[in-house]
Amino acid sequence: FGGAGGPGFHFGGGAPGGSGMHMSSEEADLLFSHIFGNGDPFGGSFGGSRRRSGNPHMSFNMGGGGPRGSGMGMDPLSMMFGGGMPGGSMGGGGMGGSMGGFPGGSMGGMPGSFSNGSFRQPAKRYNAIPAGTVVSLKGLVSKPERNGDRGEVVDYDPASGRYTVLLEDEGEHLRVKPTNILQHVHVTLHGIEARPELNGRRGTVMAWNGSKERYNIYVMDMSKVVSLKPANVVLENETVGHIIGLQSKPELNGNWGTIKSFDRQAGRYEVQVSRDQILRLKLENVVV
Repeated sequence: FGGAGGPGFHFGGGAPGGSGMHMSSEEADLLFSHIFGNGDPFGGSFGGSRRRSGNPHMSFNMGGGGPRGSGMGMDPLSMMFGGGMPGGSMGGGGMGGSMGGFPGGSMGGMPGSFSNGSFRQPAKRYNAIPAGTVVSLKGLVSKPERNGDRGEVVDYDPASGRYTVLLEDEGEHLRVKPTNILQHVHVTLHGIEARPELNGRRGTVMAWNGSKERYNIYVMDMSKVVSLKPANVVLENETVGHIIGLQSKPELNGNWGTIKSFDRQAGRYEVQVSRDQILRLKLENVVV
């Protein structure tokens, strides 16, 4: 169950802690089309109260990396978060956006500080997932029952290398490693030779299947879930991705960086990892 107020669905997969009934891709398509129509699963902004009195909830656990606990509606992301997380952050246009804001403010901004009466924004971090990004938990060993729980990134502590995530249903804060987070970001499908009609379509990351190394992508205008390799998925600009699988410069593997652009002709992202360093990386070398 996704929370108080109604029944839920729970379909599990292959990640640690995943449980529940396995659904085929055809069954998943049918379920998503009935619930979401042509809506964007994670297309809403945030704001207002988390409470959703009287609304039914859904629960998803897709391969340990999918969201759990969502209400019904045409736009699944805004639906899933009931208009916002506690504290009313504003995701300014979709995924991981912020509106500036002061410490403790309600606009989802990164905290700043005051010095000698003036306000100073912290230095831009290119290797940290922004506050307000919609995520779900995966691969937790100490708390496997939390795998699949959905929430928002609150902040990142570079000293410990952990994020604070505010869980949507429980209102609980958890500190987790970056590898225990799946970001539900927007994508564009690309380079699919077997099904070229999918190329150029927009979708949203719903889950990650670690054993097959594929995303489950909900394609909005088709009301369909497809399973795709990272090489066929273009992550949205400003997404903070995890760098993996580099052969020529293996020392860069494990770093994180912000996608600034995608060169379609070359098939490479420009990924900024620091103020002075931008890397050109293939699609399959940057994941969320």
